[in-house]
Amino acid sequence: MDNMIPQDRFEVENEWHENGATIKQIWSGGDRNFAYILEYKGHVSAIDFGHGQELLKAQYPQVTEYLATHKHYDHLHDQCRDETSQNSALDFVETIFTPGHTEESVCFLVHSKYLISGDTLFIDKIGGTSDEESARAQFESLKKLAQLDPEVLVLSGHNYGSKIIDTLGQQLLVNPFLLRLNSFEDFYWLKNNWAAYKIENGIK
Repeated sequence: MDNMIPQDRFEVENEWHENGATIKQIWSGGDRNFAYILEYKGHVSAIDFGHGQELLKAQYPQVTEYLATHKHYDHLHDQCRDETSQNSALDFVETIFTPGHTEESVCFLVHSKYLISGDTLFIDKIGGTSDEESARAQFESLKKLAQLDPEVLVLSGHNYGSKIIDTLGQQLLVNPFLLRLNSFEDFYWLKNNWAAYKIENGIK
């Protein structure tokens, strides 16, 4: 999987069906970006499609709403507007406010089972922050996510981990940042020493 933007058609990496809804995990190119399509009774949500917007229009012309987990260019569709891009019209999609990576970051929890986590939480890693204040906000956001059902599937915004998807419960056991949610000092130390930590522990 390279960083090229798909030219002809988005590839579906994974697909789930839940109570009449379909969730599609889409490789959208860029820096190993994932975007998501959520379909339910004619309603189509396009989530985090910063890349490939013309291709999205051609492949999914029936999109009803455009959502974004945060405002970085690789996640933000041109159609996203203010707070409407962070709240779905579907009542089984919960918006969880998770500032840190950016001040407006959110996650979308679908049917209480699928967490579209953007750049807040990756498999084995987390999103970057700019300073201690944003790191502390991220720390609190991750503590909030850690209270969700451990069987929730983490569907992140980039393919940066050792696998594409994982349960939240398993990530709480192996993600080095989630293992430090008892101490902000330990958590912040890891953020400041992440490059060396990766080399020392053989993390790509």
